[in-house]
Amino acid sequence: MKGFIKVCNLKKDILPLIIVIFIVGLVLFSGNALASAQNGIKLWINIVFPSLFSFLVASNLLSKSGIVKRFGKLLEPLMRPFFNVPGSGAFPLAMGITSGYPVGAKLAADLRKENMVTKDEAERLLTFTNNSGPLFVIGAVASGMFNNPNVGIILLTAHIMAGITVGIVFRNYKAGRKSYYIKSAKILKKTANSNKKQDENVGRMLGDAIGNSVWTMLIIGGYIIFFSVLIGLLNETGFLATISRGITFMLQPFGVDESIVKSLLCGFFEVSTGASMASNSSAAQIVQLTTAALIMGWGGLSVHSQVMAITSDTDISLKPYLFGKFLHGVISAIYTYIMLKMFNEVLMFSEPVFKEINRYFLLSQQGLFLASCRYLGLALAILCILSLMGRIISKKA
Repeated sequence: MKGFIKVCNLKKDILPLIIVIFIVGLVLFSGNALASAQNGIKLWINIVFPSLFSFLVASNLLSKSGIVKRFGKLLEPLMRPFFNVPGSGAFPLAMGITSGYPVGAKLAADLRKENMVTKDEAERLLTFTNNSGPLFVIGAVASGMFNNPNVGIILLTAHIMAGITVGIVFRNYKAGRKSYYIKSAKILKKTANSNKKQDENVGRMLGDAIGNSVWTMLIIGGYIIFFSVLIGLLNETGFLATISRGITFMLQPFGVDESIVKSLLCGFFEVSTGASMASNSSAAQIVQLTTAALIMGWGGLSVHSQVMAITSDTDISLKPYLFGKFLHGVISAIYTYIMLKMFNEVLMFSEPVFKEINRYFLLSQQGLFLASCRYLGLALAILCILSLMGRIISKKA
């Protein structure tokens, strides 16, 4: 019994112990921590902010305008059979495919707060709507890291197909339970307060949308900087190298490259760092790309921490989401490997498909903002196409 109490106390002390170790690491490796924090700030300001901000503002405006509810009625015949979610779930799906982490999660949480989906439906929705966007997959990974925009088509196609596959797999998650639109008192109170504050004045709607988007971007930025410092310390102390050598030794009979193992370990924490390390590894290119696909599908603890913060004021459980992201990574890697085997020669010797629009993927705020606006238009076009399909299906039914 005493041993059990000691174990329980040890569990309670784990988090403070980790924090103390982290602070000691900051003191001992202050130079590395400062450089890592600066890299995180540059990533947030130069890439993440201009590429996501327009999506967040537009999605806030669309939600307040009531258009999501109107789209939801049209898309019910399409979303319910495939994913077992209401038609309004097409909004985070379209935005999540074209924007990137964590916009899909933000919109799924907003639907739950507005009581447009049940708790179970929100959890299903979250498993497949929070994805890497074309800007990151084609611009940062394919063009920037692998220097071949053509492989971006494979990576993006595999990523989207894997997300849809996960959505279909999770359609039966808690499907036997009755769908009651019940929310906790905290959520009901927040929804009531937001409804009181809602105003049809366009200026106020725009101001609220910008304010909410800036606050969300600050949260995202904080997590990016924190995990940049964390990964920097893990690298500086040799922790990741030690773990990767141990795993490589155990997988030695399978011929697994140590650099790939290290990229997977970094990708477990942060997606861009892991994908970059995979592209610089000594493994064959098909292994590099498959590893990058797995990392992008998983998303990294940095993204999942952002999702945790976004959904903290809802009753959504993250357990199905985390399992869904793991499944997303594995399926995306499988799809990528198959497509690379099928189209390898075409990819290696053809002219880049995005040769004429590579300027949009330059790591500049203006280029990223323009590309973000283009994909925002694409998201709205996808919604319109899906609504048309939903109307056709409902008429046939």
